[in-house]
Amino acid sequence: MSTEIPSMGAPCRKERQRKVLVVVGEFPPLLGGIPDYTALLAQGLASLGLHVTVATSTVKDQEERSIRQGVEIRRVLSQWRLSEVQAILRIIDELGRDTILHVMYGGFANRRRPMVILLPLILRVLRPHCRVIVTLHEFRAQRARWRLWTLPMVVAAHRLIFVDPPDRELLLRWTRLKRPWMECIPMAPTILPVPVTIDQRRAWRQRLGISGDTQVVTFFGGIWRQKRFLDLLQVMNRLRHNTVPACLLVIGWFGPGVGENQHYESEVREALRDGQSAGWIKLAENCPPDAVSEYLHASDVAVFPFPRGAKSNNTSLLTALAHGLPVVTTSGVDTPDGFAEQYGVTLVPAGNPEALATRLEEILLSDEERSRLKTKAQLAANALSWPLIARMTAAFYGSLRPTER
Repeated sequence: MSTEIPSMGAPCRKERQRKVLVVVGEFPPLLGGIPDYTALLAQGLASLGLHVTVATSTVKDQEERSIRQGVEIRRVLSQWRLSEVQAILRIIDELGRDTILHVMYGGFANRRRPMVILLPLILRVLRPHCRVIVTLHEFRAQRARWRLWTLPMVVAAHRLIFVDPPDRELLLRWTRLKRPWMECIPMAPTILPVPVTIDQRRAWRQRLGISGDTQVVTFFGGIWRQKRFLDLLQVMNRLRHNTVPACLLVIGWFGPGVGENQHYESEVREALRDGQSAGWIKLAENCPPDAVSEYLHASDVAVFPFPRGAKSNNTSLLTALAHGLPVVTTSGVDTPDGFAEQYGVTLVPAGNPEALATRLEEILLSDEERSRLKTKAQLAANALSWPLIARMTAAFYGSLRPTER
């Protein structure tokens, strides 16, 4: 769902010459926070003058090699097997010496794949002139065995990036014996707002079949069990019982349709069916970026019932803030101190649908409270900038020592 970021100005000469190969499991048109994050970061780096190539999974009906927003995309990985390291080596050889390899670790495609875990070590042996950076997503939220599995990749990397500040303490503990240089480079919204007028907003709401006085409660993002989406349906049913004039807009996508994901998708679709038939639930699946932005502009409040609590790398939450939406979310084990103040959101205890329903009802019934939260969201969004993140990443690349020829 990623979109184009604005121009960042003229690059310096050194940045113009640097070549970067980003390895990521999913990339647009595949949907998700990591694909969108990677696409926007790659575009930002390209705008700074870096030569950026993305090696990613094959996708049906997508060309193996293409150019998008100044980024070369190579869809050369089908199963993420060790034998496919050869495809990565060929691209590195094409790009030339001193290529930086940047691994995005997270998502469905490369999860627990030995090929990815061993890639930094393999390159140290077979392409010692190549420098490897790894960005770890969700390190703090994972189980100990997941963290242990990633250690060969982490310790063999030359540099390490994490995107959620509280991950630092845990990473320091897990890399005590051999610690790469690490830095936190945050995330920004993965859907950038399209321009909006009062008339356009009214038209977008009409397209959804929503009357002028109905409040729109919106959920945006992947729909899977870890998001506790069914808690939100419980909340909306309580609001309707209390005759609060609100409807639920679901903008999202389901996880890969296999195993537990397939069962959960069936469960959710069944739970949505009656509300959709009655017209108070609207489901917008797999939307392009502009449509997502239009639907968010048409909304009144965004809700995210994260079971472990909100954190700074929840890109769906950041996207809602970028659209100036009042945000109601949860506080749990992953939520750092001061999060509500820094991001301008309202927090309720995670795993407590009753508290979520009570707070959401208060906001929906108060124009003043919605206005106050909207102002806080807009202030928080001003600090979330893809040009800044791209410059921070380029500077981090610059900290790598040049290799000897």
